[in-house]
Amino acid sequence: MSFRVAAAMVKNLRLLEPSQVLSASSKVALHSKTARTLQVLPSKLMASSDPLAFLFSLDDGEYLVKRSTMEGILGPESGSAQSMPTGHLSSSSTTTTATSTTPTTTNSSANSLAIPQSVLSSHSFTLSHLLQSTQASHPQLDLKTIKTPDIPKSENFNLMSKTDTVFFQACANCDVPTLTEECSRSPKIASQATHSIHGGCGLHVVAMAYNSSPASQVQTIEYLVSQNAELDAVASNGSTALHWAAGNGNADVVRCLLDLGADPNVKSYTWQRQVFGKSSGQMPLHWASESGEQEVINMLCDANPLALLSGDERGSTAAELAEKALHFDAEALLHSKLEEPYVVLQIKKEVEGTKVL
Repeated sequence: MSFRVAAAMVKNLRLLEPSQVLSASSKVALHSKTARTLQVLPSKLMASSDPLAFLFSLDDGEYLVKRSTMEGILGPESGSAQSMPTGHLSSSSTTTTATSTTPTTTNSSANSLAIPQSVLSSHSFTLSHLLQSTQASHPQLDLKTIKTPDIPKSENFNLMSKTDTVFFQACANCDVPTLTEECSRSPKIASQATHSIHGGCGLHVVAMAYNSSPASQVQTIEYLVSQNAELDAVASNGSTALHWAAGNGNADVVRCLLDLGADPNVKSYTWQRQVFGKSSGQMPLHWASESGEQEVINMLCDANPLALLSGDERGSTAAELAEKALHFDAEALLHSKLEEPYVVLQIKKEVEGTKVL
């Protein structure tokens, strides 16, 4: 005996007015991952064969989207509402409703929604407007809320074990065969080994492997991650391997780390011994900007455009750090990023139900 069950869900997709975004911008906590209410639309959206189905799969929330990305999702302008098959969007003014059944058969040629260009334009704003509204360029971080580990003086550092020494040397050389041997002997070494000088893991060392090719660095990172190395493990100043690769301008490694799921929002805190002189409260974008690495800046802005608004402990944004370091081309690029038009897409589930047919 068999049963046929239909499951349906209706989601409301709405473009927020710029005034709504700006008036509520005080709720956008740019310095707290847990408190931030405005999310960045995942970059893998445009790689999806069915962008509308991808939107439908997202959790309820408000998502920052480039206007050009939204134009690509919504399709050509028609100026009127368009009836769509089940599993697609239908439009009325700036509010759209998505209805899906499970399972859903989609028609890619029909998988678009026509919305007048004037509607997208009227709902667009730039990050510079958001920056002015929140006055977020010069907030001071409350360093009391940042837990800094108790780092011993350099003369009291314990020497690494022979196993850890071999492991980190293999990471520095991007020597995957040796790493394979070490991981077979010590299965948890990739996830637990900590460098005695900077407190980083193997991924940090690979990210700064100057004598290795980018291809070998990528291969080594992928191997370490396969051995449960933590992508967002932090060194003694709270920096991740993504920070190190960004500051070093290694675009291939940055791309690899982002593709594997590294978090571009992690903030560093001050080194107790001021190694590298990096300030507290900096994201990977700050490090790339201070180094003038434009290709990396582009990647990190795509991953998290809100990082453009974030100031470090001295209130310096990424653009201001580039200017201070005399990287004027990078500064101009960052300012141009602030002027790109965005919209905010609100996704909210309205109805969900099942029925035995």
